[in-house]
Amino acid sequence: MSEDDEAVRRVRFYGTNDLATGWYVPRVAEIADQFDPKKVPTRTDDILELHNVQQYLEHGFLPNAYNEEKRDQAKAQIPRIRSAVARFFTAIDDTNFATVVSGVRRDYHGDLLDLLSRHGAFERCESETVLPALAAAGLRLAELLASKKLVRAYNAQMRDELRASPQSAEHLIRKYLQEDVRREIHLPPSFTPADARELLEAYIDSEYANPNYIRLIASAKENPSAGIDAKLKLRAKRRNDEISANIFAEKEGFRTGCEVGVSTTQYEPVVFGMDDSSEGLVSRYTYSSRWLEETLDSPSILNNFQHLFEFADSQALLTLPSYPANLGVMEQIMGTTGKTEYKVGAASRTIDWSTLLSMASSFCPWAAS
Repeated sequence: MSEDDEAVRRVRFYGTNDLATGWYVPRVAEIADQFDPKKVPTRTDDILELHNVQQYLEHGFLPNAYNEEKRDQAKAQIPRIRSAVARFFTAIDDTNFATVVSGVRRDYHGDLLDLLSRHGAFERCESETVLPALAAAGLRLAELLASKKLVRAYNAQMRDELRASPQSAEHLIRKYLQEDVRREIHLPPSFTPADARELLEAYIDSEYANPNYIRLIASAKENPSAGIDAKLKLRAKRRNDEISANIFAEKEGFRTGCEVGVSTTQYEPVVFGMDDSSEGLVSRYTYSSRWLEETLDSPSILNNFQHLFEFADSQALLTLPSYPANLGVMEQIMGTTGKTEYKVGAASRTIDWSTLLSMASSFCPWAAS
């Protein structure tokens, strides 16, 4: 097997429910069977792979063909592997830190930081050694902020790293505003709300600001600890409007919307149509003025709200809220969702437009056509 093939097959534990688990099991069994506490590997990637093998063994992920004896033999390696990994990481200091972390695979970065933290490397090593070495090894600021002990050990230096670029504001946005963030984000104790405010302002004004993140700031609740107040929200809203205007100045986009009218000649209470021309997709509702004029008693008005304007379904449940079931598949998985965001999809927007315009058109005499 070539080195490239072996690198692809390196064991990685993604969790008990991950589909990759079964694919890695044969190599887990192979490594566990061959492990010798007297001949512990010296390469960091090998040690990190042993750490992942240990997690497979702890959860009992072994070949189905193994009998009870073979399973017991494999699990007996758990304390030996754990001890070997611990000895490797407790031996790290300023003199060998850069060598140890150099060239570690990207998918092992999380394990590397976890084990360095767990075995006190950040308490033993100076920031002047650790942070440049981790940067040279390809670890990004987002990965460093996921390590609570690293952030606290190098408090002042991590504050400086955050304040060095407006793009760092995205870490604040993910921590305070974005829903379903994969990594936990820790901020240095010395990082103040004033720092956060300054960083967010610089990000809003920057050329490379992400429109999705600008929108999250504009729609966020005020949060003093995150540096978000009414003035910042207004600044973000104006910037969001500017970005949108620039986008649609170059591209016309796709026309969507809703048209509502009242007809003096229409017999049916309501006629619905869909304009799906090449320019866009527009819903059209036309109501009969005769029907509306003849149904002015209270029970009939209530009936119209339910069956004509469709404010409620057959079970008398409101159709106006944005229900998760009304979101399309792409609407559910795409985009950047805020923690307190009221997520609205195309279907809910159409309902909102149609009900609002229906109310306006039905009770304005000048709307009849």
